[in-house]
Amino acid sequence: MAEYQGSEFVGIVEHLQDTSSYDYCSLNTQSGGMGGHGSVQSLGKTIANQFGENFRQKITYEPPQGIDTRGTERGLCPKKYHRLSVLEQDRFEKSVLSALQGKE
Repeated sequence: MAEYQGSEFVGIVEHLQDTSSYDYCSLNTQSGGMGGHGSVQSLGKTIANQFGENFRQKITYEPPQGIDTRGTERGLCPKKYHRLSVLEQDRFEKSVLSALQGKE
């Protein structure tokens, strides 16, 4: 197993309902707090604002294993997490760097 450095998983969340749906997400693996995003670029901007230039030390691309049932008692559906593809990861990192350059 790879050594885990970050506290924020960046990837895809699958909402396990009658009809599954997918979103890009950032998941705080400590607290379980999750933010959903419609695009890799939106996700990248959020991570740039949250972590700045050291974002690579704060995130992980390794998804939590199994099915996440936190919040199901409050009516939230169970979730499963997936890695970004190589192309999506490249677009994500470029969008973070672009957002960081726009700040300066």
